[in-house]
Order: sequence, then C-alpha cells, then structure tokens
Amino acid sequence: MDFPDFVAAYDKARIQDIPGRRVRYRGSLLLPGHDVAICLKQRRIELRLDGTLLAEEHPVTKVLEDSMGNIRKALSRKLRRNILEAAIVGRWHPDGDEDCAFEPYFVRSRNADGVVTTEPYRFKILPLDSLNSASRCRIDFASDDPGSRVKAVLENITELRIHFDELPKSVVGFMPCGIVWYPPHGSGYPCLVENAIGKMERLRRSGGAAASPMH
Repeated sequence: MDFPDFVAAYDKARIQDIPGRRVRYRGSLLLPGHDVAICLKQRRIELRLDGTLLAEEHPVTKVLEDSMGNIRKALSRKLRRNILEAAIVGRWHPDGDEDCAFEPYFVRSRNADGVVTTEPYRFKILPLDSLNSASRCRIDFASDDPGSRVKAVLENITELRIHFDELPKSVVGFMPCGIVWYPPHGSGYPCLVENAIGKMERLRRSGGAAASPMH
C-alpha cells in the first residue's frame, strides 16, 4: 500500500482548493499482515499478495471465493471510459479468524495513460467492511496548511494512538501497527498509510522537531 509523495500530492490539491477551507482526515487502525490486491483487468481477476501473484491454493483465495462474484460486479462499474483496471487493496491477517482475515482499505484505478487514482473503499461486500467506514479518529486542517505540516501532524497522531514504544515485543505482531488516513470524499487530497515506528525513532529521524496535533 505504497503511495506517491504525500507532501507533493497534498500541496497540489490545496493549490486548487479554496483558501482556508477545512480539510478533515479520518483515520482507521491498520493491523499487521500482508498487502493484498484484488485486481480486475477487463474480464480477468488477479489476486496478489505483497505484489506477487497468488497460487490458487492460498488461504486468501478460499476466504474471498464466496464474495468473488460481488467483487467482480463492483469493480466492473469502475471500468469505464479509459480505465483499464481497478483493484480492491487491503490487508491480509494470516493469524486472524478466517472470516475476518482480509480487511479492505482502498479502491485503485489505472487508466490507459498509467495514471493511478486511489479512493477509500466503500463497497459492502466483505465481513470487515464496517471497520473501514467507522471513524476511529479525525483531525482537521485548513487548505492553507502545507503538506509537510499535515504529514508531520498525521505521523505524530499515529504514534500517540499506537503507543509503539510501550508495546511489548511479544504482541507487536498482533496489535494495530499504524493508521490509514482518509481525506474528505471527492476532495482530491491524498490518502496516507502511516506505520508507527515509535515516538523516539520518529524524533530521531526528524532531527528532534515534532509537530503538535491540530483539532
């Protein structure tokens, strides 16, 4: 679930926005696991785990089998005009219950020019769909705020929510590991997947400068 440069994408969107307008980001907890993409290319569906094509016998294939018809129908609606492929992107939790092993976060589309568009997942197909729609935390910015400031604040809130420094190493693989940040619907602002690395490590990487949360 890698994204292009968040700061550059945010600044590009805010230049086109009305000065001073509120930009509300909503965050959902990110659980550890592997990235999964359910990609529809014309009439063919591909399943990829961390970018590698999945074998038919993989557990994720079995979990998604009963939902595949509805997934195909939902993604087919995205294949319009010059859109060549559309994908549901989420996280596979191999240690979770079978019915709750795949958590969707985004829908990505790629057009004939190679431009990729990402939007929050809003389908109602899978058992964990309701988790994505719930607002676990939210933060307001103004469209005047630069992308560097916005990213620093979202990083700081992620560390405050996850408590990475206080987590025993024995539970790190089971507890939330970050936050998925969603911009306002249709705003043009970018999404962000932020993994917690610990407040001390974050400060070290930033040279000791921490951004204070904005509400």
